[in-house]
Formats: sequence, structure tokens, C-alpha cells
Amino acid sequence: MTAVERILEILKDTGLSTRQFELSIEKTSGYFNSLTKRGSSPSVDVVSKIVEVYPHYSAEWILSGRGSMYLKSDSKKLNKRGSSIDCDLTIDEIIDSKIQSNLNDLKQTLIQMIVNEIDKEIAETKQSITDRISD
Repeated sequence: MTAVERILEILKDTGLSTRQFELSIEKTSGYFNSLTKRGSSPSVDVVSKIVEVYPHYSAEWILSGRGSMYLKSDSKKLNKRGSSIDCDLTIDEIIDSKIQSNLNDLKQTLIQMIVNEIDKEIAETKQSITDRISD
């Protein structure tokens, strides 16, 4: 079993859709499908994100297949059907957080664009006044 196949096992275990799972680990929709088609392996950063968001899964198991899928210190698993959810954040909270972060980035970009436009208008006005004075 490959690392991608083990991650897909985790995906099944969570009861989430592939898209929900990909978004929860900050990957684009279709990420795992692309890895599967190319026969590629996920990066260490992806595995790190998975165990950060879903801390009860074993990074060693994901990477090598050795040991248990679950950490020994935490026998609970994320199971949508059994509602024994053991995560600090729900998927909705993770998605909301990501959206809020993107909105904040967009606000900052928009503010900077407005400031640049105002600076440009000020410079043009100053130049216009300077040109009128010298005439």
C-alpha cells in the first residue's frame, strides 16, 4: 500500500468527502486524484498537515505503513457515523478560518491598491500645479 493509498484510508475513516478532506489540509480540490493518476507520493508537508489537523493518526503509518493507523496514546478515531469526533477543529471551522484568512489577505491587497491610487492622484495633482505655476 502506498502513502497515497494510506491517506485515502484515513479519508474513508473520517467519513468526509475527498473535497472536504483536501480543503481541511489546505490542498486544492483534486489533489489526491492527481497524485494517484501520476503515481506520485505526497510531500512531507502534506503528511505534516494531515497529522496537525487530525492528530490521532500516525505519521509513521502514513509514510511507511508500519505500526497502527492511530496513535497508541489516542484510541479514538474521527468517525462521522459513530460521532466520536476527536479533533480540535471541525471541518467547517477549518474552512471558515481559511476563508477568513483569504478575506483578510484580499482586504490588505485592496487597501494597498487604494493607497497606491491615491498616491498616484496626489503626484499627478502636484505635477499639474507645478506645471501651472511655471507657465
